[in-house]
Amino acid sequence: MQSELVEKYFNNQCSVEEAELVLKWFDTDEGQQYLKQRLDDDLAHRELSESEAAFDSEALLARLQQKINRRTAFSNAHSVYWTWARWVAAAMVVVAGGYWYQFMKEEIVQTAYGERRTVKLADSTLIILNGNSKLRFKKQWHSFQKREVWIEGEAFFQVAHTPNHQHFLVHLPNKVNVEVLGTEFDVYARKTKTRVVLNTGKIQLTHSEQDHNPLVMKPGDLYESNAYDTKLVTRRVNSEVYSSWRNARLTFDKMSLADIAQQLEDTYGLEVVIEDKTLLRQEFSGTIPTQNIDILLEALGRLFDLKIIKNQDKVIIQSNQ
Repeated sequence: MQSELVEKYFNNQCSVEEAELVLKWFDTDEGQQYLKQRLDDDLAHRELSESEAAFDSEALLARLQQKINRRTAFSNAHSVYWTWARWVAAAMVVVAGGYWYQFMKEEIVQTAYGERRTVKLADSTLIILNGNSKLRFKKQWHSFQKREVWIEGEAFFQVAHTPNHQHFLVHLPNKVNVEVLGTEFDVYARKTKTRVVLNTGKIQLTHSEQDHNPLVMKPGDLYESNAYDTKLVTRRVNSEVYSSWRNARLTFDKMSLADIAQQLEDTYGLEVVIEDKTLLRQEFSGTIPTQNIDILLEALGRLFDLKIIKNQDKVIIQSNQ
C-alpha cells in the first residue's frame, strides 16, 4: 500500500474507490500492524485524556460515515461490502479511542531514596516498592493476556489470583523473569546483584538465554546471582528476613558488612566508606528500624559495635575497638 494513499485517507482526501482500497488493506496483517504502529507512535508523542480520546474517536467515526453515505449510489453488492466496512471502521474507532488507549497505556512509578510506596494494580495485586526503585506496568490487561510488569530496584509482590488463572510475569533487568499465579515474593534487582525470595505460593524463574529449563521455587527458596550469572540455583532461607523492609525494619541474618553497605547505598543513596577492609567480611545478625536514616545508622552502630560518622550523604564506618 502506498503511503501517500494512506495519508490521503487519514486526511479525508480519498475518493470512494481509494478509500475502499485502503479499508481492504487495513483488514490484512500488514494493515493491522500499520494501524498498531501508528497508534503506538501517536501515543508516544501525545498524552490523551479519556475525554480527548473519545472526541477523536467520534470525529473519526463521523468522517467514515460520510464516506459510507457517499457510497449509497452503488450496487447492492457494494452496499453489502460497505456495511462490512462500517463495522471494520467502528472497530477501528474503538481501537483509536479510550478503550484501546487504556490497554496500551503504560504507567511508571519511581521511588526516591529511602521512600517506600505501595502500588495497587488493576487486578488488585499489591506491590510495595523500596527506596530507589522503578516499576513499569500497563494500566489494564485483556483477560487473555499475561499480566506483565518490569522492576528495577526492590519490591515485594502480593499477586492476586484471577478467575481465569492469568499468569503474572515480572521482568528483571538481568533477563531473569518471574512467573506466578498468585503468591508473595520479594525481588531485588540492582546493578550488582539480583535476588528473588519466595514467601508463599509457587513461582517459576526463567532466563532469556535458557528459558527451556525453568526453575520452580517453593516457599523459603532464595535465588541470587550477579550481573553476569545465568545459572538458576536456589538455597533455603528464612524468607521474612529479606522482606522485613516492607514493615519499616531491616533484619540481617549473618549478612556481611559489605552487603549491608551496598544496601545502604542502593536504597538510601548514601556513599559508604569502610577503610578497614577486614570489616567487610564480618557477618552480622539483628533487626533495626528504618523509619529515619539517622536512627537507622545509630541503631546499626550500637547493635554491631561500630563507629558510624555521617556527613550529609557520606557515611564512614569504623570499628569501635
